[in-house]
Amino acid sequence: TLRGIARGELGGGAVALEGLPAAMLSVAPPASEPARAVLRHDEPERVVIEATLAAPAALVLLDAYYPGWRATVDGRRTRIYRANFLFRAVLLPAGKHLVVFEYESRVLALGFVLCAVGVVLLAALAVLLGRRPFAARPTRARSVAE
Repeated sequence: TLRGIARGELGGGAVALEGLPAAMLSVAPPASEPARAVLRHDEPERVVIEATLAAPAALVLLDAYYPGWRATVDGRRTRIYRANFLFRAVLLPAGKHLVVFEYESRVLALGFVLCAVGVVLLAALAVLLGRRPFAARPTRARSVAE
């Protein structure tokens, strides 16, 4: 819990993962080899990490947890856990893995769709108004002096 983190109940390297099933909770013994993570690509909407682990572990990315992020491990979609209430984490089995975090904003996609619908409606309205017969359009009366 957040209170436990604040009291320092989590030891060095321990991580609180929100939503982790109870059956997956365990305290793993220290691995014979240290885990290694190399940041291969870092952009605001895409992060690529190459991780090598001797034992299963959580890879914690110290970027803010926020809805809209998606993750894949070796090309397969995986769940992102909230780590220590602030960060993003994925669970990894032992071995070498390519982890990709990508941001997919649903609000942005919805805005794009609504904008496209608006453009189509405006185009249709322009076509419909442009097809009115010439005689039906109001004309300005001219005086004889002109």
